[in-house]
Amino acid sequence: MKAMRMAFVVLVSALTALVIPVEYASAQAGAPARPREAAAAASRVTQDLQEAVRALHAALPTDVSKNGFELRQRLDLLAQTLAYLGFELTGRTYGDLEGRQRDFFTDADAAVASWKTSSRMTVGDVSRVLAGAYDVFETIPGASRAPRVSSASPAYVPLRPSSTEPVVVTVSGSRLGTGDPTLRFGGRKCTLRRHRSAEIVFACSARMFIASQSPSAKIGTLTVYHRRTFLGAFLQHHPRPHEYRVTVFAVPPIMGSYKVSAVRTMRRIEEIQRQTPDFSHANDFCEGAREVVWSVESTPGWAIDVSSIVVEDLAKSGETQSRRAFDRTGSGFRFGGMVGNSGSCVSGPDGTRTQDVRGSLRARATYREYRPVSVDVLLEVREGQIPWGDDVSVPLPEASKGFEVEVRQIDGKRFVESTLPANHPWFSVSLDPQGREIVIHPKDVAAALD
Repeated sequence: MKAMRMAFVVLVSALTALVIPVEYASAQAGAPARPREAAAAASRVTQDLQEAVRALHAALPTDVSKNGFELRQRLDLLAQTLAYLGFELTGRTYGDLEGRQRDFFTDADAAVASWKTSSRMTVGDVSRVLAGAYDVFETIPGASRAPRVSSASPAYVPLRPSSTEPVVVTVSGSRLGTGDPTLRFGGRKCTLRRHRSAEIVFACSARMFIASQSPSAKIGTLTVYHRRTFLGAFLQHHPRPHEYRVTVFAVPPIMGSYKVSAVRTMRRIEEIQRQTPDFSHANDFCEGAREVVWSVESTPGWAIDVSSIVVEDLAKSGETQSRRAFDRTGSGFRFGGMVGNSGSCVSGPDGTRTQDVRGSLRARATYREYRPVSVDVLLEVREGQIPWGDDVSVPLPEASKGFEVEVRQIDGKRFVESTLPANHPWFSVSLDPQGREIVIHPKDVAAALD
């Protein structure tokens, strides 16, 4: 009996030498080789489809919602699954594929094309294409033993910085029961709680999912294992590892921030710069010196800042002497000068007359006027953060004539309200019956994002 057992082990070892290298040759090859130029190469078809899914993932709008997070997660899982599928199909042409396999690529191409041209892509749509990819694995010898990940939950985690309870991450799929699966976020390992063929449950430290001001994608590395063949199990070979990238979005403990301002009537000084027209005077010939005075009065309702008065001589002739502003008050001032001719007027014996040079002055003044005015001014009352699910109350100052409430959400959206009540998908704003307090009512995070 012992001799027969030894003979069986030798036979199994011989068969292993023939079978095992064939299975592991592709695994040791690493990433798929650069696809041949033939357009019908199956690996190239798969790669093109994967790149199209990656492009859709990158082009998704930053939708902060459960649906948006799940859609990103599913597209990422689909892209990874297509990469594995392309690896399994390396070396085959599109013509080598069975009808069921070709049908998958036809349907998947049509789905991706429709997603590109419309906004109707849903989580269910992506999950159906993902399930179709896994169906193709069933038709590939050896690949049917590969573990399959269809989703991970929760798609997002809202935590307060003080949270100590672990985050339970559930990975769903099929053929997940082999080996000891692991999940790591940022190099930190989660604790395995439950392990079944269709589900793996991990408990992860809350500190792995902290976000401060905006949602943050936390990338986990899930290691699961291929189901071993009967021969591999008999020989106690280590199962072949298979890695998936699992994304869970960390949501900040705040809905956003707010700033409340009140409209108050304030007294302030309004100022304006003014300039007089050009004043001028010219003497006649042979006229004696003459004092010229021009008067400036303030504009009704305004007062003159006497320190701002500047007199500018624009032109003068003869023996003219200008004079700075005088009699300066808030209601007016005067300026001018002594205008005198130069030379003399003389009559000669022959009746001729020599005339003098006429004196002249041209000047103007600039000055500033001011007046007190009452204006409505928007003054900041308070600003701060809005926790999910907790009302924020802000008292308004006495004698407020109005208000403005500005809310900035963590998804970048901004709302400004000056009439209340106001309702939005994530929050509402109200004014107490006495009109003395602004109240911001944020929804619970699940109610807002789900």
